[in-house]
Amino acid sequence: MEAQSWLTRRDHGAGIIELQMGKGPDNGLDTAFLAEIEQSLIDLAQDSNCKTVVLGSPFAAFCAGTAASQDEACPSYQQQLTSTFQTLIAVPKPTIAAVNGNAHGPGLLFAICCDIAIGRSRTTYRFDGVAGGTMLPAELITLAQHRLGQTVSRRLFLTNQELGPIAARNYGLLDILAEDMDDLWTYTLREAKARIKFDPVRYATLKRQLWPVNITVI
Repeated sequence: MEAQSWLTRRDHGAGIIELQMGKGPDNGLDTAFLAEIEQSLIDLAQDSNCKTVVLGSPFAAFCAGTAASQDEACPSYQQQLTSTFQTLIAVPKPTIAAVNGNAHGPGLLFAICCDIAIGRSRTTYRFDGVAGGTMLPAELITLAQHRLGQTVSRRLFLTNQELGPIAARNYGLLDILAEDMDDLWTYTLREAKARIKFDPVRYATLKRQLWPVNITVI
């Protein structure tokens, strides 16, 4: 029997490939789902027809965090969290998170680890580890600090505060705000097409230099 797939590739033309996360009802993360995301990212990184990778969701939530059925302290899950998001960072092509709904817990990492995050209005963002949610591996906390800075990371990880889209943009979690779904995809495709024009080798080199030295490019 063929293994279940929760991911769908959607071709938006011009080499823009959306990796649509479709693990209902809210893209709750578990070890198998994370492993599938990682392998798909590797495949797209090595696909010469893919110029830009977009992460999207068909659900009301973008990613609710760890699935209720997943033991968040399980070593294999923690290892896969680290591996998947380090792989996302290492994709040597433009990556865009089209955040259509709430992103909580480890789901925040999709926005943090993509090159650009575009968020729709009426979405919320929260890391709840301090209040009993998933604790992230130290490697991923370090990556968040590298992207967001020490002050923002302290406020994000130590308060359990739920951020609205404007606060998320002010904190650096989001780069662009979209009023509705039409705007979200207008902005997403605009940013994707703009990045396709760049020299891919130079883009990959500069992207690599912006991240910590322990990240291995695919």
